[in-house]
Amino acid sequence: MAVCAGLGEWPVSAWSDEEGMAPCHAGGQPSVSAEALRFCMGADGMEKLIWFEASRVERGSTSMDDAAGAPLAAWPTQKFLRRSVLQGLAVFLLAIYSERLFEWHERYASFTASYEYAEADAFLAALAIAILVVGWRVAIAWSAHHATVLKEAELAKEARTDRLTGLQSRPWGEVLLAQMDPSFLRFCAIIDARRFSEINSCFGYAMGDKVLVEIAQRLRSVVPSAYVLARVNSDVFVVISHVLNDEKEGRDIIDAMSQRLKQPFQGELDIAIGFSIGVTFIDSPEVKDREVMRRADIALHSCDSNPDCDVAYFEDSMLDGIRRRRLVEINLRKAINNENVVPFLQPIVDGKTGDIIGFEVLARWTDAILGVVSPQEFIDIAEQSGLIGKLGEQLLTVACRRAALWPGNLKLSVNLSASDLNSPTTAMRLLAILGATGFPSRRLQIEVTESMQMQRSATSDACIATLRSAGIAFVIDDFGTGYCSFERLAGHQFDGLKIDKSFVQGMETHADMAAIVLASVQIGKQLGLTVTAEGVETAGQWATLMRMGCDMAQG
Repeated sequence: MAVCAGLGEWPVSAWSDEEGMAPCHAGGQPSVSAEALRFCMGADGMEKLIWFEASRVERGSTSMDDAAGAPLAAWPTQKFLRRSVLQGLAVFLLAIYSERLFEWHERYASFTASYEYAEADAFLAALAIAILVVGWRVAIAWSAHHATVLKEAELAKEARTDRLTGLQSRPWGEVLLAQMDPSFLRFCAIIDARRFSEINSCFGYAMGDKVLVEIAQRLRSVVPSAYVLARVNSDVFVVISHVLNDEKEGRDIIDAMSQRLKQPFQGELDIAIGFSIGVTFIDSPEVKDREVMRRADIALHSCDSNPDCDVAYFEDSMLDGIRRRRLVEINLRKAINNENVVPFLQPIVDGKTGDIIGFEVLARWTDAILGVVSPQEFIDIAEQSGLIGKLGEQLLTVACRRAALWPGNLKLSVNLSASDLNSPTTAMRLLAILGATGFPSRRLQIEVTESMQMQRSATSDACIATLRSAGIAFVIDDFGTGYCSFERLAGHQFDGLKIDKSFVQGMETHADMAAIVLASVQIGKQLGLTVTAEGVETAGQWATLMRMGCDMAQG
């Protein structure tokens, strides 16, 4: 008799001695494969591996209680060992195949999936052995799992690869950056194609895609294969590495990229694209992976703000500049709401009589934390942050409220930004301020710079026409430094021009500056425009302007 743990005492059938014969029941019929295993001790003291079905008993038995005396299948130890050897071989082959599914990357000190490199023959061999050794049910389950793994690998590959260019995607690039050893010198460069949207607008998206593919190919040709090269945005690429020998190696690669990207694209179309490149080198383990890309991005933005700059390398001072700009924007928003940006009035003098005939409104701001902030700094930030319209309205309201109490016909001159000039609601808002403060529109003069004429549109022309019909005068500010055409001057859109102070202050020592001022005065006279000279600071400048016939001066 053989005793099985948990089964009680069951009779054991005779063993078949024929080589290769399957275990048999007492009736001589082969046993159905079992789903659980138990070790039993036979009467002869030999260990036997008993396979039985826990869910049912053959030949009509439906429970373990009804199974007393039922035949039991068993194998002796020798056959079990042979089967174990085959199972071990199958597991070994499956392990070899599984090992082929992953690739060790020394550069990143980790495994990365490489299912696409696994060969089909290894899978078929492992599957065949699995069917022979562990049974068709296990083989099918394992092959189904394998298909799932391959599908997941395919989706993962798509997620980490940019479909258009074949480069790494942004998420995968960030993963690889995080895996880089921070104890080594790390390098990150962000490449941005300037005004790339114009290519899509002019030539179509298909041509834009071709250009992007060509950009990727050019970057591949100069970036070492050991580096990470990814496309992180529609027209933005990034190069990352931690295998640099020194900074010179990285700078040489940047120079090679810059020279390669300067060449025209798409052959006969001769498409020229400008590129900005922000670069950072990090040798401190304390700087984390996201911070590495942020510093390169800061360098990129400093490059974008300068049209003559192609490559910018990160410096600590850039961080200070970013923090200050942010602080200025936050405090400026509060200052506008509290009317802490105040109007300063600069007198405008009649060139013939020397009498004050009006004032130009200049914005001045002193912050409790930042101190005196220059107008050039906070006005530039106001334009970029969208605060310029609100700032202009606040200054105009305060100035008009005060000027309405002045005696006589003193005029008020204010500046209008390009964004306000191109807003369809500007005319209504300005006229509403004049009505609320009681300041006559005929005493208001609006200045627009020459550079704004580059943003001329139907909306800006309509705004100027509406305000001029209400009696408000328009003048060209900083004449001679921008892009104003003579067609604009002769188009009866403006009532005067103001000569930039750089010419006025240099005309005493430079004959060419004096010639420009004289020519500007004569142009204005011939076109019937009132001419004002800015930045007059000396009696000699005043006397020279009077001889030239300049109408007004301020300074």
